[in-house]
Amino acid sequence: MDFHPEKCVAVVTGDFVGFSGLDRTVRSRMPQVIVDAGRSVNKAFGPIVYGDVDVFRGDGWQALIVEPRSALRAALFFRAYIIGATEDRRVDTRIAIGVGPVDYVPPEKIAAGDGAAYRVSGKLLGKMGSARAGRIRCAFADGSETGSAFVNGLTDGDLIDCVVRLAGAMGDNWRSRRALAVTGALKGWSHDRIARHWPGQISRQAVGKHLQKAGWHAIAHALVVFERKMQLWAENDASGTPCPCKRP
Repeated sequence: MDFHPEKCVAVVTGDFVGFSGLDRTVRSRMPQVIVDAGRSVNKAFGPIVYGDVDVFRGDGWQALIVEPRSALRAALFFRAYIIGATEDRRVDTRIAIGVGPVDYVPPEKIAAGDGAAYRVSGKLLGKMGSARAGRIRCAFADGSETGSAFVNGLTDGDLIDCVVRLAGAMGDNWRSRRALAVTGALKGWSHDRIARHWPGQISRQAVGKHLQKAGWHAIAHALVVFERKMQLWAENDASGTPCPCKRP
């Protein structure tokens, strides 16, 4: 697949937290779980994930989101899907969202692509894994060379990264049932519809309690902010804020 050099995409790079300490049966399931998560994203939101999610090194994975506007929603869906796939409370993933252009993407192996979006996503995930970074589960970087500065060098990317990190922090207390409720809410489903599709019986009131404990209201607002900003970037908004894919 060829990409125009000024077309923004999002590369989402992740790894499973504490992978080697998980039970062997759990570890063996995770590659298929993340592939299934990518297919579920496409079923829920349209064909926004290019190909299948690529799994590498056992605990690493990477997906290409062709619509950056949907990158945070997809990233949170990946995390919720992974956490909801097992009762093991240790299962979690770090996720780095990189937005920018890509130079090429081999259709048979997404992780073998290259370009600014790949580079910033990979570097960001590496920083998230350091002991000095603390507990970070979701973060954002754009692939611009200069960025659009506000005061004292603060960029749009810095502010979006803050929104993404805070949304990720809300997921730190997700358990399997909360995560399952979040996957439905990310699809835009009502409490009634989530309850109807629940594996087993649950009331709409119980769904609401799961979402409240999962921090859904704050997450929903973060999604509005992120998606609006990505849309403005895509339109090269009249405010003068350049898309990070525009070459200087």
